[in-house]
Amino acid sequence: MSHIIYVHTRADGTPINAWVRDCDVDARDGRGTFSFTTTLAEAKHFTSFTDAFNYWRRQSIVRPLRDDGKPNRPLTAFTIEPQLLKVEETQ
Repeated sequence: MSHIIYVHTRADGTPINAWVRDCDVDARDGRGTFSFTTTLAEAKHFTSFTDAFNYWRRQSIVRPLRDDGKPNRPLTAFTIEPQLLKVEETQ
């Protein structure tokens, strides 16, 4: 079994409805780049819920703080749902 991250919406309410494929929190001067997929096999897999949660909360090294002084965690701009995935579901 592995864990994946399902993204429901962006912070502004824009629907995404896909799984995280990849994220670079340092790209675009710390604003981040995001790649999503609607294919389970292409989703980024994690060994535990904690690993998935920590990936979602990663802080940019390029720009560690937002303008308001809070940690800059670009992927937290999305409403997510960590999901448990059984191996046979990807086949």
